[in-house]
This record gives sequence, structure tokens and C-alpha cells, in this order.
Amino acid sequence: MSIKASKCHLDRQIARRADIKNDIWKHLDEMQSALTAPRPTPIFRAIARRMQKEDQVRERFHERWRDKTRDNIAKALNSLGLRAEMAERGRPEEEICKRTFTRSIGVIDVAEGPFRWVNIVKQDGNQYSPTRWWTVFCLPNEGRDDQPDDLRYVDNRQAVDIKTSREKSFPLFGRVTAVTWTGDDRGTGLFDTLSGDPAVVRLAKKVGCLEISGYNQEFRGWTVQVDTGLRPKRQDWEALLRIAAYLLPSPDEEDT
Repeated sequence: MSIKASKCHLDRQIARRADIKNDIWKHLDEMQSALTAPRPTPIFRAIARRMQKEDQVRERFHERWRDKTRDNIAKALNSLGLRAEMAERGRPEEEICKRTFTRSIGVIDVAEGPFRWVNIVKQDGNQYSPTRWWTVFCLPNEGRDDQPDDLRYVDNRQAVDIKTSREKSFPLFGRVTAVTWTGDDRGTGLFDTLSGDPAVVRLAKKVGCLEISGYNQEFRGWTVQVDTGLRPKRQDWEALLRIAAYLLPSPDEEDT
């Protein structure tokens, strides 16, 4: 072997040993970092597991005891073939038909039909009165033109404001014999129209109080409110659709 070949062989051995040395130092550095890195002590790990478990218990407790009236109404609407979804909280529609000492428990969006959303209002019970719910079916009519002569809508919060009262054969416990409309229909003839519709009368007898109001500020349109957390069945929904047909202008009226 020549001197030049021997020198090249020696250089390769030196380079290989240098690479091995660098790898050894690299692994030593990694081991040192792993040994010196802060690791949670057993007590901190136990505290973290305890906090996680408490959060899970709290979530299960909240889910079990929260008011599911909105869930049940949305489920009932979906069972009728409607696409109903519970909306995120904090929507402006939650302010519609709120009263003193009441709160909204959320809005339901309805993708199809004249009623585009439903607001559920709740009054918590106490030692003097039970918990109450109101289901507010909102009927927007955004496409209409502002007509000063249209007595159904005025600049005030409410225009038409009518509601039902039930007559019973015996106070409190008697059978419902008749339904009468009270309030101000502002000359629209809604009293006679609604009183003559058997489906609307049946719904009014069922829910106790059926209230219809016209709106021009919070939104343009109507609200149909029932004094219960109504989970509408097929007959109930058909009656609500008949009310919507009476309130919204027909295509002939819109063309004129």
C-alpha cells in the first residue's frame, strides 16, 4: 500500500470516529435535557386528574338539570318534517315578548315555512306561583312596504294586539265551552275571522291563551304567542299555519 493510500484510509477513519463522537454527545445532551426538564410531581398529577373529574361531573350535572323545553320543542318541530335548529344564545330575537321577571331560554331557527324562528320565554317559579313558559312563534313580513294607512302596523311597539280568553262550564275545573277574543284588531276583522275557524278555536282551547301582536320595531311582522311550552303536533301546526295565512298579505294584495 502506498503512502498516499494509507493517508486517505487514515483520514476516513478519523472522520468516522468524529461522526461517532458527535452522535454520542448529541445523545448525551438529549438525555441531560430529559433529566433536567421539569416534570409534574405525583401530587400535581393527582390535582390535575381531580380537577378534570370535577369538570366532567359539573358538565353532567348541568346537562341533567338544565331546562330542556327548547330541546323538546325543536324535536317536535323536526318530527313534523321541519328543519328546526337551536340557535346560539344571545340572539336579538330573544328580547321579543319578554316580560318583567322573565327570561328567554333561547331561540329555535326554522328553515322552512312562514314562522322563521321561535322564542321560548320562561318565568321561574317561587313559593307563590309555579314555573311558566311562553312559546312565541315569530312571523316576519320584511317584504311589505310601509303603508301609513295600514292599521295593522303603526310606529309604536305594538299595533294589533289581541288574545283569547276561555269560558268554562265551571270555574277553574270545568270544561272549556267557548273562546272569545279581546283586545284591538284595529279594524282588520281578525276577531270574526279567527273566531270562525274551528282549527284556531281548537288550538286556543288547548293552550289556554293565544295572543297575536303586530310588530314594527324589533322586527316587521307578527308574533303568535301561547301560554305554555307548546310542543306542536300536526293539528297544532296546521292551525298556526292558518293563522299565518290570515295575517300575511295574499299574493294579490302584494301585487297591488
